[in-house]
Amino acid sequence: MTHSTEPYWNRMVLELSVTDFPAYLRFYAEVLGFKVMIIRSDSDFAYVCLGKAQLMLEQYHVEGCNTGEFIRSSDRS
Repeated sequence: MTHSTEPYWNRMVLELSVTDFPAYLRFYAEVLGFKVMIIRSDSDFAYVCLGKAQLMLEQYHVEGCNTGEFIRSSDRS
């Protein structure tokens, strides 16, 4: 059996718009143990993985590519 040293890349990955990028990145990396695969120095964006679970984290901004109204989970009733 051979083991690939290439990273695993999912074909479809959830992208989360977050309100405090540094805090979310710390939470996923330091608390949950996700590995940072990609981080952009020119924007608040990271691609993180834990096993085969992969997420993209991006700082929410009004002029971004938003698919709907941004509602914080604490504001939902």
